[in-house]
Amino acid sequence: MLCIGYYLITPAPRPTWCAMRAKQFLSISSGIGVKHPDPVSCCFARDPNTTLRYAAQFGLDQAAAVRLRQVTLQLLRTGQLTDTGRFPSYADARGVYRMMNAAPMLHLVGAWASEGTVFRLAEAGFFPEGGASPALYGAKPLGAELLAPVTMGNSHWLDTYLEDHLDTTLSRHYRLAVDPETGLLQNDARSLALFSYALTGMGEQPAWYPVYLADHSEMAREGA
Repeated sequence: MLCIGYYLITPAPRPTWCAMRAKQFLSISSGIGVKHPDPVSCCFARDPNTTLRYAAQFGLDQAAAVRLRQVTLQLLRTGQLTDTGRFPSYADARGVYRMMNAAPMLHLVGAWASEGTVFRLAEAGFFPEGGASPALYGAKPLGAELLAPVTMGNSHWLDTYLEDHLDTTLSRHYRLAVDPETGLLQNDARSLALFSYALTGMGEQPAWYPVYLADHSEMAREGA
């Protein structure tokens, strides 16, 4: 397994259009995922109070909010944080996670994928900074999403199979083991590969790939 990047995410409520029976979702997709720091709220809002309100939800005062904005802008400018919330480096993700008080609702997750999936993502231009990195071990496995890479100009993100209601399509033929607390699939790697193959050519994207999420929050809090 290789790591395609790190994300700071908070649980998202189940969308009204989603049929999957989960209380909430942990996702790195652009369709459902709630990723941080949010570039608009943190850096580019016209009203400076927007930045303060955004930072306050993580327990940050005005000075810390200004510092978070400065660091986020620098990371965005240097490509160490993408506009869609991906940190190529664990060290950068950990630094911002700690800056945001390691808030209880905030999860630092690594996204892992097979070498074959990484190759397909690279073909789609998903790694403008150079590529995937070796996976860090010691994190808590959470489950998997079925995702598809999308590129528009210099922006790269991941769509989720849920947006095209492909979970309903799969559930007609396969048993989906879904964690009700995260919405992530708990099926084994062989089943996930089968799901991926079955969805080829379905939905808005030509192919869907299993991406595994692992929680690094405890590691980051303890200094690792």
